[in-house]
Amino acid sequence: MLKEMEELGTVEYTITKVVKANDNTSRFTVGQRKILITTEAYVKAGIDMKEITEKDISRLGKTISIRLPIAKILFRKSSSPKK
Repeated sequence: MLKEMEELGTVEYTITKVVKANDNTSRFTVGQRKILITTEAYVKAGIDMKEITEKDISRLGKTISIRLPIAKILFRKSSSPKK
């Protein structure tokens, strides 16, 4: 049953960032080109339930203990720059 869950997402985070850029590569330029780019990223962290094995589950009387795998990044997505 636990493996059927596949994932247990414990943290979700979305961030929007504005990045400034220019192409001033030399000291002697005529004019300047500058740009602002807005991008967004989404990250979900948690536990991959498929990694749980029978060794991770124990029962003592009415108590069931489950040793959970280390949390990791389950999903990440970043959008293309918005104009």
